[in-house]
Amino acid sequence: MKKIVLLIFSLFFFNVILAQNHTLKITNSNTNKQVVIKQNSRIKLKTNAGQKLKGHFSVVDTNTIIIDDIRIDLADINELKRISLLVSVLAPVLFFSVGVVPTYASIIIGISAEPIALLALVPAAAMLYIAINPSSFSKKYKIDKGWTLETIVLPTQ
Repeated sequence: MKKIVLLIFSLFFFNVILAQNHTLKITNSNTNKQVVIKQNSRIKLKTNAGQKLKGHFSVVDTNTIIIDDIRIDLADINELKRISLLVSVLAPVLFFSVGVVPTYASIIIGISAEPIALLALVPAAAMLYIAINPSSFSKKYKIDKGWTLETIVLPTQ
């Protein structure tokens, strides 16, 4: 009976230890605003050396994260962006479908009837650019603007 109780207790104990969520906390020292990004979220970052990385991140220790098997020290990060799944999936579809129709229409009308219709290519090109680069919607956290990075452990709920 003691072995069964000890086994059950140890299973709950290990579950509590292993079930902690590592997160990346970004704090603005000027406004005291805090942003928490959970582990395995998609981020885009730029290091002090100019290296750009994009992908899911995981926390190694209090000063290091990993993106695509590349270890990055938090002190080496210059700017960071969180890429939401909704923006990365819906924005390209929406802006591409809305940008293609005016592009073709203005080309056909501009060549055949009115050359002024080619001016519609400007907003259409902007929509196609947003469809290609949808991460421009996310807020960028720059270290030189007062944002600091640290890793914290949140217990599961």
